[in-house]
Amino acid sequence: MIPRGVLGMDVFRHKLSRKIYRKQLEAKKTAFCVYTNVKFTLFASLIQLSAIGAVLSALKLNTLWGRRPVLISGLALMFVGVPLITWFPNISVGVVGMLLNGFGVGLIHRHLLYKRRAQA
Repeated sequence: MIPRGVLGMDVFRHKLSRKIYRKQLEAKKTAFCVYTNVKFTLFASLIQLSAIGAVLSALKLNTLWGRRPVLISGLALMFVGVPLITWFPNISVGVVGMLLNGFGVGLIHRHLLYKRRAQA
């Protein structure tokens, strides 16, 4: 299954891995699935996987540092991660950018969760 957005663009997939791109072009297409690759799927879900780790560790960080430093560090991680994802000269920089962005999203999500509970 090919996700939409940037990961669904042919140019991005070609830059990510020429081998995966060639296999996708040769694959049999059905109504259910265009192409499935485990490595590509893991790459596409790096942000979500790293956000899970951040949400789980954010509780401990909130009690140690407080909410404001955790929120600022989450924003700083996203501020560093997004340009790395945008620049993307090779796969390792893209992976680091996606992990940083996901961890920042997880920290911010935890902060917003506390804010909603306090308002309720």
